[in-house]
Amino acid sequence: MIYTNYKGQKSEPNNKSVIINRSGIWAAIIDSENRILVSHPRYDLDMIELPGGGIEHGDSKEISLIREIYEETGVTYDTLSSAQEKTQHVKFWAWDKNEFWNYDQEYWVIRQQNTSHYFEGTRPTDEGAIGKWINLSDINKSNFHFIHFEAMSEMGVF
Repeated sequence: MIYTNYKGQKSEPNNKSVIINRSGIWAAIIDSENRILVSHPRYDLDMIELPGGGIEHGDSKEISLIREIYEETGVTYDTLSSAQEKTQHVKFWAWDKNEFWNYDQEYWVIRQQNTSHYFEGTRPTDEGAIGKWINLSDINKSNFHFIHFEAMSEMGVF
């Protein structure tokens, strides 16, 4: 089995590798000015990814997503509603942990009708990530999380 990391690099587990089954959810939150909320993760501050992550046992997808958005961008939401959704199964190589994840992923596109959550510049988070809003037209495949970019491209966001 071939697994792919966030940069699109490939690797295969061996008999000593840790293989984990996971579920996660991410959001493409787009405001009325066509800006998207993104995160620079602590493991690679030059990389851009969608806010989101693992669904904790006992949490709904929405609750997990609200928590992850706050942890990765510093933005708080009370509720979220998806305009479009995509599910996929990926073989993800978490190179920084030397783990291989069989990952059930869900992506939500959330279109805000206003700019109430918008902030200028960047926002550091307690987890060491940096949240910011960028124009959709400024998205560049070369520095965007490979798997997130592919999912959003398939959904017509990029």
